[in-house]
Amino acid sequence: MPESEAEQWIEWMEGIFHGRLNDPARADRCSRELIHYLDDLAADRRLNPRDDYFSLLANATFDGRPLTDLEIRGYTVVTFTAGHETTVNGIGNSLWYLSDHRDDRARLIAEPHLLPRAIEEFLRFMSPIQVLGRNATRDIELHGQAIHAGDLVAVSYGSANRDDRVFQNPDRCIIDRHPNRHIAFGTGPHACIGAHLARLEMRVALEEMLRRFPDHRVAEPGRLVPTPHGDLRGFWSLPARLRG
Repeated sequence: MPESEAEQWIEWMEGIFHGRLNDPARADRCSRELIHYLDDLAADRRLNPRDDYFSLLANATFDGRPLTDLEIRGYTVVTFTAGHETTVNGIGNSLWYLSDHRDDRARLIAEPHLLPRAIEEFLRFMSPIQVLGRNATRDIELHGQAIHAGDLVAVSYGSANRDDRVFQNPDRCIIDRHPNRHIAFGTGPHACIGAHLARLEMRVALEEMLRRFPDHRVAEPGRLVPTPHGDLRGFWSLPARLRG
């Protein structure tokens, strides 16, 4: 994707994610525009392949057949949108916490080597994804509850990351917590493939914010707009005063 088109992608993603609740017409328009864009791009890359991800996808085969336009759309949307809102929420949640807990902020400024551990704790304590649906692949009983193959199960990451059988003082944010076996990115073979990128983006963003604006102040609670999506934790609007 050309860098010049990044703003257009942001417009589409925000329109789709945010519009599904408060502006369905915008969500529908952005979805249609994105589909047309991807279909046209796939057709171009089949005829004029380049050394890029989309050319690889447009000319890939599965079981001896080329990928369909629907499959290409799906893979592309997952690749380019994964982390769009979740990583943003992870950064926003962290800045909100540090504005409200200035002793922890001062400690991170004085001891920047603690930032990687702090990020893991922010992800645990304020998991950007709170709930995610999964389909059971086989019959199983879990804590006395029968789950049958094909059942849709709501996996609560937010609850698991506050499990007092795993974490001491689970309802406290301890920025140097170690070990920290949270599952903000899932776990097992289907753990988030973008976890390393998300951690890197959060580290760079927080390093720069703490360096350039060590006394940032998030607005009073009445001006904050939390995300209305029950499966996510974050803010749609997080006004802040930045002081260098």
